[in-house]
Amino acid sequence: MSNWQDVGVALISALTGGGFIKLMESWLTRNKQKTEQDKQFRDELRGEAESLRKQIEGLKAELKLAEKELDDFKEKYWKVYTEYKQFRFSVYAILLANGLDPKQVLPPDEAQGV
Repeated sequence: MSNWQDVGVALISALTGGGFIKLMESWLTRNKQKTEQDKQFRDELRGEAESLRKQIEGLKAELKLAEKELDDFKEKYWKVYTEYKQFRFSVYAILLANGLDPKQVLPPDEAQGV
């Protein structure tokens, strides 16, 4: 009888040990899969972040170009505006020098003076 008990204990031990091994294997496999998923997710996020950085750099370059164009337009505007004011002053001075009243010759918005 002792022999059968030893066989039973050995059988139960083998089944329990095998189950425990399977449980550990399952747990380790699950951890490995989770680690791989996390790594893949981090890699995707890194790629997306790098893409966004490049997009930001492109937009910054575009903004600098737009700001330069705006500065050029401002410079051209002030040049034309200054020339206009000088011309207007010259016309006003010529009219006064010839004894004419600018209010009678120029349109109302132009005759107000310089």
